[in-house]
Amino acid sequence: MSNEKCQITPIIYYKGCNKALAWEFKQQRTSADVLDDRVDNLNVPYTWEIFDTLCMGYKEPHGNCRWDSPLFVVFPDNALILEAIYGALYEWKTLPANQSTQYPPLSATNYLFELDKLTQQIIADALAARKIGNTGPVPVKANQVKVEVPAAINAIQLNRLRRQFLNYSKLHHATTSTLDKVPQLFVQFLNSNCNE
Repeated sequence: MSNEKCQITPIIYYKGCNKALAWEFKQQRTSADVLDDRVDNLNVPYTWEIFDTLCMGYKEPHGNCRWDSPLFVVFPDNALILEAIYGALYEWKTLPANQSTQYPPLSATNYLFELDKLTQQIIADALAARKIGNTGPVPVKANQVKVEVPAAINAIQLNRLRRQFLNYSKLHHATTSTLDKVPQLFVQFLNSNCNE
């Protein structure tokens, strides 16, 4: 058995017809066909008003829409463009993925707990360095970035900034989806907000 992925290329084949011609086709149907054309099983065939309402509610496909592409519109007098359909089925390049076609990344169930713990540790390290008189940048464990907290910033202000970062991370989970990026992002957030 092969490990190759099976990829299906869908196409949209739309048989176009104007409303007047469609009504003509409907009128030409035999009485046996009309049995399928009843309204709510009441033995009443479609009237022009019902047919007109159905036509107004119908949304035609559009070839410039991602979900309706490739689109082939054929009217009753036209012939099929078999070369173009073949090209769409067998030579079509897949469209690049965008936000609407990608699944959001799965995160660990304890992501928020770990995020909270990491940010608390960074704040604790910065405050501990201030207590022993270190006024320069404070290195963050297992990271190359350093926290540059001015001496005028106190623990309350740092914790307020930490809560802002946590709220931002909850709303924009895709940008901070992995915990290994969090220390660097949090330090950048602190450095930019503390020095304002």
